[in-house]
Amino acid sequence: MSKKTKARNIKKQNKSKKSKQHSLNCVTFLKELHLADKYLKSNKHEQAAKIYQQILIRAPDHLCANYYLGVLLHTANQSYAGIPYLKKVVELQPEHIGAQLVLSDLYLNTDLVDEANDLLSKLLVQKPRNAEALFRLGKLNQQRGNYQEAEQNFQQAFKHDRTMVMALTHHAKVCAALGNTDKALTLFRRAREIRPADGEVHYGLALLNKDAINADDIELMEKTYNTKQLGSSDKAYLCHGLGKVYDDLKQYEKAFAYFAEANRVKREAFPFTYDIRHDVDYFNKIKQVFNSGFINAMNPLADNNFTPVFILGMPRSGTTLAEQILASHSGVYGAGELEEMNNLVNEIQVRTASRFPDALEKLVENDWEELANQYINRVSRRSTARYVTDKRPYNFRYIGLIAKLFPNAKIIHCQRNPLATCLSIYRYHFSSAEPYATDLTDLGKYYLMYEDLMAFWQQNLPNRIHNLKYEELINNPEQEIDNLLEYCGLPFEENCLEYFNNKRSVNTPSASQVRQPIYKTAIEHWQHYENYLQPLKTALNLA
Repeated sequence: MSKKTKARNIKKQNKSKKSKQHSLNCVTFLKELHLADKYLKSNKHEQAAKIYQQILIRAPDHLCANYYLGVLLHTANQSYAGIPYLKKVVELQPEHIGAQLVLSDLYLNTDLVDEANDLLSKLLVQKPRNAEALFRLGKLNQQRGNYQEAEQNFQQAFKHDRTMVMALTHHAKVCAALGNTDKALTLFRRAREIRPADGEVHYGLALLNKDAINADDIELMEKTYNTKQLGSSDKAYLCHGLGKVYDDLKQYEKAFAYFAEANRVKREAFPFTYDIRHDVDYFNKIKQVFNSGFINAMNPLADNNFTPVFILGMPRSGTTLAEQILASHSGVYGAGELEEMNNLVNEIQVRTASRFPDALEKLVENDWEELANQYINRVSRRSTARYVTDKRPYNFRYIGLIAKLFPNAKIIHCQRNPLATCLSIYRYHFSSAEPYATDLTDLGKYYLMYEDLMAFWQQNLPNRIHNLKYEELINNPEQEIDNLLEYCGLPFEENCLEYFNNKRSVNTPSASQVRQPIYKTAIEHWQHYENYLQPLKTALNLA
């Protein structure tokens, strides 16, 4: 036996031993794992998470506890928190394809596309026909704006797995985002043929436009909704889709009943119990930390040639329209909804072993510079333009942090009638679940908290924020767009008035709307539902 062959055999034996060791690792703490599984089946996810955490205190390298806790955090939309656990699994068992796929999901959810690309590229070298990996690579390219590559990835994924409906669905979404409605319609219908009970497919069809849905489509949606074995996710998507369809048909009572059912289903399925008092405490803590003393003591970082443009406010307040207008300017790149500010907050919490916003008080000047550069470096990979928009609405919570990190940042606060905003949030199914949005009373209370926090920022950061009111933009677009460009320090360009001709991808429920000239019908649309909004009105102090 040659030395090379002998060395190769020893390596295989060691790998086999290591794999067996970690397999046995899952046999330990069986009692605890069975109890955690029992909690998961009864939707008691918090109790299950505590058990996994207790196991990891005693055995940090426990394969199953790391894996299941990472997956659980992924399910609970806590992607950044789940990353270390899945990384540990991949480190312990490199051939664990399931862990690699979930880890890539976590990276994609947190906009860590380079990390996701490295992971998926290595996996596809070993498994070039792995449909799950190809599908995720498609999502990655979609996030990067590489839409041609994304379409190819989704096509390859479906080629290797003819049952993979989500590959067709995401391919259809790319087409819809690019304004290719006919191709999107064909792909959604093909996906529906394979899996008629897929709620996301029906919802995608409903969002395309009024003319895309016919009587047969509606009948099939109703029939699918009445299927007894329908899961909560499919049911929620279907209800939102049916609500949208009946809204288009002006059958508002029926539409609202479906919207209410969709939100009830989502609230019951949410893995952790939601209590709005936690958000109340969080918002109050932000105001305590960013008091006038803290803000006045902030030493702004050095200016540079990069000008981030943060478009924020409540969801459905006109943020997509604002970005589409700015992205139509030759000097602006529209990056869409980025997770980068969330990632910075998570990074701060890791560095200081403290929760945001208290963690800010533990940072030193070098930390601030590193964090600012981290954001700039990541966003600059998307475009070399000086002005890059970040359209994540919930960045309104981080305005104080933005002001410290980026002294030349432009902060555009989108505002809209509170009843119109809240109803629109209630009507749509968002990719990341926001539990406050599933109940009209909580929705109203959250809106008032947002208004209060924005008033705090306006008072403590005068002249830093530009308020863009949706109704005024609709009624007087030329003046409002001129004011917006002037605030940003940009010369006027006619293209900004003709934003609807911009062919860039729009990955929000407003995709079809921003491809049309400004229309005024949306301003008072909420009034069709006024009879059903009493809990919301009461919470908003408008009753």
